[in-house]
Amino acid sequence: MPLHERDLTSRWRRYTISAAIALAYVAACRVMLAPICNFGRLATASYGGDARAFIWVLAWDNHAVLDRVPSLFDANKLYPLPNVTPAAGSCNNWVTSVVSPIRYNQQSFRADWTISQASRLMVRYTHDTWKNNAPNVQSNLWGDDPFPSVDSNWDQPSRSFVASLNQSVGTNGTNSLQFSYSANKIIITRGGTDPGQRYEALKRRANTLQRRVNDSPCPRCPYLAEHRAHRRQVEDTERTLEGGEAELEHAQHRFTREFRALRAVLREAGFLDGDAPTALGLLAEGLYGESALIVANAIAAGTLEGLRPEELAGTLVMLVAEDRGRERPPASRRRFPTARVEQCHRELRSALRRLEAVEAEHGLHTLAPLSLDYVSPAYRWGLGEDLTDIEPPAGADVGDVVKAVKSLYSLLRQMEQALRGHALHQVVQTTRERIERDLIRRV
Repeated sequence: MPLHERDLTSRWRRYTISAAIALAYVAACRVMLAPICNFGRLATASYGGDARAFIWVLAWDNHAVLDRVPSLFDANKLYPLPNVTPAAGSCNNWVTSVVSPIRYNQQSFRADWTISQASRLMVRYTHDTWKNNAPNVQSNLWGDDPFPSVDSNWDQPSRSFVASLNQSVGTNGTNSLQFSYSANKIIITRGGTDPGQRYEALKRRANTLQRRVNDSPCPRCPYLAEHRAHRRQVEDTERTLEGGEAELEHAQHRFTREFRALRAVLREAGFLDGDAPTALGLLAEGLYGESALIVANAIAAGTLEGLRPEELAGTLVMLVAEDRGRERPPASRRRFPTARVEQCHRELRSALRRLEAVEAEHGLHTLAPLSLDYVSPAYRWGLGEDLTDIEPPAGADVGDVVKAVKSLYSLLRQMEQALRGHALHQVVQTTRERIERDLIRRV
């Protein structure tokens, strides 16, 4: 065969193969598109909703294959569930009546100024906005999709400003100078039942994390349990350190606040003048404990004057002892050893309430309530009765009585040192000597 005939045969073969491939592709497209497109009447073959749905399905299948998503047939989640019972000759369908109001708001301001008979100035500013939130009627109003799962919110704010100066020239002419500005925005945000496809994004992230776990050698590590235990220990230690730092920082600020509050209380109660102690403050300085302020106040007010040693013991034990916390009868039903002790109780209670009110104004609560259970045992101890003859209060025992008297003895020793040269020094010293016997000894 001549050379030119072989070239023609080869070229014809290539053209034939290309034409066969093109025809096969067209035939395959015709077969695959037949269920979704009416080729006989292309003008009415489909509508916008179908096209978007088909594109969505193809995009979902592409995503499912490339990202190895197991839910290949979840593309139809775009369609809402049917809510209409099918009649004869029809199928399941979804119908909705969308209420789509347009929320419109406008503010307009205008000012006219006649500068002279020939000159006038006009200024106008207008601001308006309207919103059409999902679900909206796409066919009648603004919107981008009829399906509620992928619908959008529409917002279009706008502004307009005009300034115009008009000048009359003679009787037949007008000179006009005008400045105008206008602008608007179109803001579209997701507003459907699943805006942004958050559920699918979470599923994709979960699948990615699961693949990372499967590809990691950690699940097959023979020491995995030990590593997890060590990790939990590290996390517990980190949480403990974080809690300790927060507690330390809180304590630092708390001490500062409490110090300032205590200083304010001492100033209002008369123990400080500015930052210098007063005579009452110097008296309280020689005492210590929760009851130091009340004791100093009682000494300065003369509450303790004229008491016998046993009455002083029964009075001071109210400030240092601690009851069992059980329900006590009201003070009016209490029987005190003497009327003078009862009077001292009322005065101490009034002073305690006044100081508690001052503390409450500054957020403090440092004062303990008065104790009434050990008034009679302390009074009888001051009379010199034996411990075996003193009956403990209800709910307490002899050890509780000894503990209360020891606290009383400690307070008397402080007062004896602080009241040198004071009129109460002699009765305080006598009371301390009577209390200092049996188990109550100076160590």
